[in-house]
Amino acid sequence: MPDSPDARQPVYYPYVPTSGPPQGAIVSATPLPSIRLGSSASEGPAAPLVTPVVGASDSGNGDGAGNLPRKRSHVWAVIVVIVGVLVLAMLAIVLLPIVMDKSDKPGYAKSPSEAVSEFLTALSQGDAETAMLYCSRSVEDTTFLTNEFYSSIAEDNPITDIQVPDVEVSTSPTVIVEAQYTLDQHHVSATFTARRSGWYWLLDQGVQEVALPVVARMPVTLSGVDVSQKTTVSLLPGVYDMGIASDMISISNGRFVIEDPYGYLPLDAFSLALTESAIADIRTAAQTKLAQCIAAKSIAPDGCGFSVTNDSDNDIDPESITWTLSDNDGSFADLVPALDYSSAATASATTSVSLTVTVTFVDGHKASARTTIRLVQADFSDPMGIQITFSE
Repeated sequence: MPDSPDARQPVYYPYVPTSGPPQGAIVSATPLPSIRLGSSASEGPAAPLVTPVVGASDSGNGDGAGNLPRKRSHVWAVIVVIVGVLVLAMLAIVLLPIVMDKSDKPGYAKSPSEAVSEFLTALSQGDAETAMLYCSRSVEDTTFLTNEFYSSIAEDNPITDIQVPDVEVSTSPTVIVEAQYTLDQHHVSATFTARRSGWYWLLDQGVQEVALPVVARMPVTLSGVDVSQKTTVSLLPGVYDMGIASDMISISNGRFVIEDPYGYLPLDAFSLALTESAIADIRTAAQTKLAQCIAAKSIAPDGCGFSVTNDSDNDIDPESITWTLSDNDGSFADLVPALDYSSAATASATTSVSLTVTVTFVDGHKASARTTIRLVQADFSDPMGIQITFSE
């Protein structure tokens, strides 16, 4: 009778693989020693033992059948790439129609030359508001940048014969564009600077800042608009007229042209002068004022600007005071007044009018004195009339 399994001999259970070993795995060809639990017969039959196999793992990194773990990092890399491509494709689908849609709207020029061309074309049509959409700089005072105003001046003197060549676009954020056009029957060659703004191009500057003449308390107008309270204005290329609503003052160079946004008008571009009628009125007013002054029974006529003093201890009989012209008729026929620099509402002129005053003192003693008017000042800001003051 063969020996019973209970015989205390080692028992080996063969390893039967469920699949072929992975490449590079090492399988033991020699049975490995088994470990028997218990060592005496009284402990009963030995429990079956499992023969360990090199290459198997129970750590969770293998497949439980002795195979080595597979690398999965390349799978995640592929997934990330696919997701990225999909996101970019979706953004392109969403943004491209928006970009294409804006390119057909005013203010979205696709090139520097287009920005200049569209700007000038809008001005030629009297559309100042559309023209300003192609400018990068905002303007605070838009009084002269509205369609209502600009269309009125463009109607009489529009921009014509616009020529804007295509320019090469580099990586630089700014590009110089030369443009040719006609304004006020004169050929204009203008240089514009276009600046990149995202997908599009805008002009660096579209208006010119113009300093206005200082005419205190006088109604100054620019192409019919009151600018009395302004010192500077922002103007687009065009033809303008400066005027003063006064019969006393005329303005030379009142009609001027802004050829391009980058030009400059000097501060003395506008010259103010008294009209011929104003000069005649000032002469008449001075003559009237002098007649009032010399008729006064005072050695210091009030508001006249000339006087004499009494250095004696005797009082003067007021009724005896008499002023007379010494060497002229007081007509101020040769008076040539000019506007004052400090205020265009006043004018002044040098003169020489000699006056003699005779008086009788209360004790019967008589005396005389002389004085000379050397300056005549006229203030015509008062609606009641010209105010004259004399100075010695």
